[in-house]
Amino acid sequence: MSKIKQLLRLHKQGSGTKTIARDLGISKNTVKVYLEKYRSSKFKINSLLSMDDPGFGIYIPSWQSCI
Repeated sequence: MSKIKQLLRLHKQGSGTKTIARDLGISKNTVKVYLEKYRSSKFKINSLLSMDDPGFGIYIPSWQSCI
């Protein structure tokens, strides 16, 4: 599972920015950037989580470059 999907899954479960960052080994600012991109997208979290990892880059290409 990609880090992006892990981030979204943890966010959906109610984990905070600090917890997500620690669990995934990324900075809090990186988590904030991803969550801002998610919130500004037209996608629902469940539809993003159901996508295959390779297809993720097609829908939100700028997220892939952040990891």
